[in-house]
Amino acid sequence: MSILKSIGFATLLLCLEGCAIEAPRPEHGQTVVDLRSTSGNEMVARRLNKTPVSGMNRFQFTGNRQSLEIGLARQDYRGIHRLCIATLSYDEFQPNQRYSIIEANVDGHASVQLVDSRGATVAQVDKIPCL
Repeated sequence: MSILKSIGFATLLLCLEGCAIEAPRPEHGQTVVDLRSTSGNEMVARRLNKTPVSGMNRFQFTGNRQSLEIGLARQDYRGIHRLCIATLSYDEFQPNQRYSIIEANVDGHASVQLVDSRGATVAQVDKIPCL
């Protein structure tokens, strides 16, 4: 049993260390959008302006006007896994800034919000269609 406790403790320490590491700053002139899903759900970056992206957990780009396609794998209120695709467009991205896309559940429907570095919601997509 002590081996399991040791493994659990080591896992906890690794998780806490990962949380303590500050995310890298955007390269000069670049904007970064991180994806943050809720517990038990997954969110992946799919396309930037209809072009597939290489990183699955963030978008990185230059330019103010962007269209971001996000894939969501989530559980509905009955525990059934659903696949959802959301496209979030925003015209005022700022260079050298970091944003987050946060998954939410609004009235039983999937939703995503784009949040700036101050925590203000600057765009959102409600009632995302799911399969």
